[in-house]
Amino acid sequence: MRVKTILGLLVFLVACNNSNQQKEINNDKAGGQQTGVDTKALAERANLFYEESKYQKAIDCYDSLIALDSTKGGYYFKRGYCKSSLLNNPYGAIADYKKAIERNYSEKKIAYLDLGVEYWIVLRKPDSAIYYYNECLKLDPNNEKAKQQRANAMEDLKN
Repeated sequence: MRVKTILGLLVFLVACNNSNQQKEINNDKAGGQQTGVDTKALAERANLFYEESKYQKAIDCYDSLIALDSTKGGYYFKRGYCKSSLLNNPYGAIADYKKAIERNYSEKKIAYLDLGVEYWIVLRKPDSAIYYYNECLKLDPNNEKAKQQRANAMEDLKN
């Protein structure tokens, strides 16, 4: 248990360094074990980086959060969005969006929409994009962006 506490603290400090605002680390209970990491503070920090478009820093924090709790779909979705925004890891973004869906992310329709964008705009695979736009539309039949993107991908498929 002591090793897990030290490892958790090390992951927190290395991946999401907060040298300007060292906060006292509280002990959270995760699965009945002490993690030694204040996951709430780490999540707040990750979300702040996300909102400020500091995507690499946000990715580092989400990596740590996922290492501590891999059941939260929102962590995967936001990490995928960050990877997508950096334009250097479309396959990583796709994997994260799919994990978010598997983990019952509350906004699956957005994850499906973003998967469509990755496949169509980034990877130039309109057939795969259409599949994900359709999945989005199953959850949100009035989603105009998904309808428009699907129509564009279908047109692209014809050419």
